[in-house]
Amino acid sequence: MLRIPMSILWLVCLLSAYLGVAPAAARTVVVVYDDSGSMTQPPAKWWQANYAMQTLTALLTPQDRLSVVFMSRPGLAVPWPDQRAALQELQNQIPPNAQTPFQALETAMRAVEQSRDEDRWLIVITDGGFNEYPPEDRLRERIQQFAGATGAKTVFLLIGTEVSDSLPVFWDAIASAQTFRAVSSRDITPRMQEIAALVNGRPLAPGQLRLAAQGNQISLATEMPLKRLTIFQQEDQQRDLAVVRQAEVGAAPLQTNGLVAKMPQRAQLSKFAGITHITQKIPNQVIPEATLTITLERPVALSRLTFFPEVAARFELHLEKEDGSPLSPTSQNIYQVCVGRKIRLVARLLDPHSQQPLSVTIKHPEKITVTANYQKKDYALTLEPQKRFFTALIPVQMGQEPLGATASFPGYFYFKSKVFIIDGIPCYRKLALEPTAPWSAKVTELAQAPALRLLPTADGQPVSPEEFRNWTLTIRKAPPVQLQIKKQGDHWLVRPQGNRWSCCFTPTGSMPLEVEISSSHPGETIRETLEFTIENVHWWTKCGWLIILLLATLIFLWWLIGIIRKRRFCRGSAIVYHWATRTQQGRPYTYALPTSFWQRWLVPYRAERRLVEGICFIAGQRCSYIYVAKESLTDQMSIDGQPVIDPAHQERSGRDKRLDNNSRLAVHHDLRDEYYQYSSGN
Repeated sequence: MLRIPMSILWLVCLLSAYLGVAPAAARTVVVVYDDSGSMTQPPAKWWQANYAMQTLTALLTPQDRLSVVFMSRPGLAVPWPDQRAALQELQNQIPPNAQTPFQALETAMRAVEQSRDEDRWLIVITDGGFNEYPPEDRLRERIQQFAGATGAKTVFLLIGTEVSDSLPVFWDAIASAQTFRAVSSRDITPRMQEIAALVNGRPLAPGQLRLAAQGNQISLATEMPLKRLTIFQQEDQQRDLAVVRQAEVGAAPLQTNGLVAKMPQRAQLSKFAGITHITQKIPNQVIPEATLTITLERPVALSRLTFFPEVAARFELHLEKEDGSPLSPTSQNIYQVCVGRKIRLVARLLDPHSQQPLSVTIKHPEKITVTANYQKKDYALTLEPQKRFFTALIPVQMGQEPLGATASFPGYFYFKSKVFIIDGIPCYRKLALEPTAPWSAKVTELAQAPALRLLPTADGQPVSPEEFRNWTLTIRKAPPVQLQIKKQGDHWLVRPQGNRWSCCFTPTGSMPLEVEISSSHPGETIRETLEFTIENVHWWTKCGWLIILLLATLIFLWWLIGIIRKRRFCRGSAIVYHWATRTQQGRPYTYALPTSFWQRWLVPYRAERRLVEGICFIAGQRCSYIYVAKESLTDQMSIDGQPVIDPAHQERSGRDKRLDNNSRLAVHHDLRDEYYQYSSGN
């Protein structure tokens, strides 16, 4: 047995670190390859699928562990360790007239499960559904078992315009799957290029590289260290493919490995794809951030070449509990989390050699996008600059759902994480309210009394303000008073309110309040009965001011009605007075009837009165007449010649006598007569 000195091992390790050597990251890729009879029917999809399979094989790295399950041999996963031998076998293949048994997919899943690589892929290429699907419940259980055990990424390439197979949709809902469609045979090769880019962690749309051509030399500047650079060219004739003669970075030459994919010999079409891999000559050494010089055997337009950079990086996604502690899966590799709680995602871009965070994380943080997908929703992860990882908190929903993440840098990488199966299960904590002591206050002091503080706890621990925002309080049995409920911080404040008009009408005594508390986790509820006591006081203390106010209101209304109903002299009304004897006649004198403001507007009910030369006149209901007060009436008076007191009707003399507008009251004395004429002023 050959023994290697420890000093030599240390020297190799130090030299590898100095040169930037990165260990090869092994990757398992298992392809279910449809070579059934339907693929040979017009249009001949099989030839394109065969050519696309060659393209995928050539675009993978030599370190990738590629296995193929042919539909014609559904019970066997054929390993293809050598790319050139695999290409030769595909080019010489004759399509058998086989079916599409589900056994082929089962064989491929077992091959993925047997792998110990961290990065595992299952690719299904078919133009239709499989024969003899297992029952739906068994199929669901099998997919969940496969995804939980491997975390493998699943890709479907559906060929044809009438592919109605629902398996990709069913698979995606259980364990996440990405589906590509090739509507015509011309679409198969571009789709397979996209699948190869997905597997290799390259962007689906290559670009962003700084390219320049001069003659048969091409210069390419890269912002990141590369594991390899792949040049892809497709032509109708093999002689049109441009061979890469050499490649170098600085003054150091690089290793070139050219492969050719071509249509099978029996195909009616002629297609050739030249795939050249450029790597360091020392195995696993990275190409540094620099400008590469590539020399072709002859000048070729850049538009005919596609450059695929493969970054020397590794993408990792870890799941943690919300507090940062590890989240462990079950024996079936399923992560069971209580519904309503949150999973902390931690994503890292690592240097494959040092296993340290990739330097580009700090150099170009604005160009890196990390996104998680769960429950068909996207969640953006944010960068923690100090720790150089991306993180996000995702709330867990009910049921089993796949969770995965992607990290992208335009033009350089598009990494997919492994698939995690999250099983949201209901978890019930013991809820309680503190305190539940009785609350009491005097009915006259409700506004000043402190509110009852309800502090919820879960399993004996106070609830955080962040979680408490999603808690609810529902009143199941309310007391006969209004309640003011306020949510504050991590508790509720409950205060009974008195009647808005007067505490005189507020119920008093002991009154229960039954509440239901629901947490942010579905199914977690608790019911509590709280006791409120409103202490009664002397009736005059709580109702006295209301009685006084009521009496004052009644007095005011009595006065207001009296003011409204009061009879007043019309503005401008007057009594024109004059006297006359047999020999003389006095000058007329006018007496205005309206009295002072006090008598007119402040004294209620009593009609306005005015004394004119000893006779009292009283306001009437209208301006057209007034009254002569009954106490002023004598048998010497007459109105418009009519005696005011009829000797035949003495009993009617106790009434006030009406005096109409322009009517004249005459008072007859022994020596002279006095006349009073009413004028309404209108």
